[in-house]
Amino acid sequence: MPAFNKEEGKQKIIATRQLYKETLDEMTAIHDKSSLEERDFTEEESTEYEALSKRSDAYKNQADRLEDLLERHTGIRLTGQRRSDPYNVNDDIGNGDEKEIKNIQVRAEESFKDWICHGGEQRQAEYNAVAEELRSASETFSGQNMTTNTEGGYLAPHEKMHTELITLINKKNIIRTHANIISLQGAHQLTIPAISDDGGNASWIAENDASPEGKITFSQMSIIMNRLSKTIPVSNHLINNSAFDITNIIAENLSRSMANSMELAYLDGTGTTNPLGIFNTTANGAIPITRDIKVGSSSSLIDYDGLVDAEAMLSESDRENAIWVFARTAIAELRKLKDNNGRPIFQESMLVGEPKTLLGYPIYMSDRISSNGIVDNAYIGILANLKNYMIVDNTAIELFVYNEMYQKNYAKGLQVDMFTGGAPVRVEAFVRIKAGGSTIGKSRTSMPNNSKMTALELRITSLEKELADEKLKKNQQTNTSTNSKSNNNGNS
Repeated sequence: MPAFNKEEGKQKIIATRQLYKETLDEMTAIHDKSSLEERDFTEEESTEYEALSKRSDAYKNQADRLEDLLERHTGIRLTGQRRSDPYNVNDDIGNGDEKEIKNIQVRAEESFKDWICHGGEQRQAEYNAVAEELRSASETFSGQNMTTNTEGGYLAPHEKMHTELITLINKKNIIRTHANIISLQGAHQLTIPAISDDGGNASWIAENDASPEGKITFSQMSIIMNRLSKTIPVSNHLINNSAFDITNIIAENLSRSMANSMELAYLDGTGTTNPLGIFNTTANGAIPITRDIKVGSSSSLIDYDGLVDAEAMLSESDRENAIWVFARTAIAELRKLKDNNGRPIFQESMLVGEPKTLLGYPIYMSDRISSNGIVDNAYIGILANLKNYMIVDNTAIELFVYNEMYQKNYAKGLQVDMFTGGAPVRVEAFVRIKAGGSTIGKSRTSMPNNSKMTALELRITSLEKELADEKLKKNQQTNTSTNSKSNNNGNS
């Protein structure tokens, strides 16, 4: 008796699926025609539909028998296909390698739960071993150009948890949403080369003259990844209940507190044990106070003219990706501001998911800015192209299980450690907003950073000053004329 041919069996299943699909299409066409004409089947259509129905059942039964034979001979199942599903001719039949890697993934998930539930170095070592086995098998599987059910291969539970955690943190952290994020494997520091002085502008020279040599000064900065740690209780009931995805539950519980801690560090961090914050003015590499501006006046801590001056501190290229980030209390005041024509400068979003805007730039709120409210000389926000804030994440994640920490609550303690760092890499892309109108910090009496303003901006500023002087002169002339007439009337 000839041996069962696996490849021939696959082709027969595919061919039977195709016939089943074509039969279903014919049945659907008959049904759709009668529905469109709002009538029941004709006698001829009923006969044809009944014959097609019997034929489709025959194809289905034939495919079931072929699949059963294939599984009995080779142990191969249809990938992702349930017997009750309609047959899809485009489905991949699957292979033994994929079945094996799925088995390893199941063992990894069971080992992970066992470790989280009971703790201990032995169970941790067992999980690490099966996780490494899954990683190795996934790399081999992906290298064979085979279709997988996950992006980038099959993930071990702790890797899946890390991926989900980063995704959730990014959604809850306004700085990470807009910053430049780099992921590194193994390393705990990133050194970035930079040009601190490009030698000035190009020179106009005669045809036969030699080009002057520019002196370029190079520098570098390092972003160190620091440890961010959080311990949470995980219910034994959740761990032992297979209906719950334990990795997703852990990621959800961790994401909010970690996102808050990261955002606070990206704003106020020292750059030593945490990221270098945007509002830090003293650390090496910090944004200098020359990038500060007070946006108030003698009568208001925030006013329209101050925000316009803040915008002028950014170059045209940085304005393309610039956003405002303000404290909650500042947002409330900004909603009340109007331009010189009485129009609100704060625009609500017209579409769901679209950001609100201030002077045409997206505006966001952070509860990690200015918790003391709006007071003179306090930082209340930024206007920045955050692509110039670089965040570096280590792809590794460390887990520690504590059996007795939450024992009275029928839970385990799970400590999760991440490694991340961040710093501004080009200070010109940031403007820090202060409340108040006094001369502390950047003065509003002169336009800030004139050396980086375009010729058009300087001309507009000059014209505005000329108009203001002319208006003042006319007012003085009017007052002089009025006083003169009053004196004449008094004398008469």
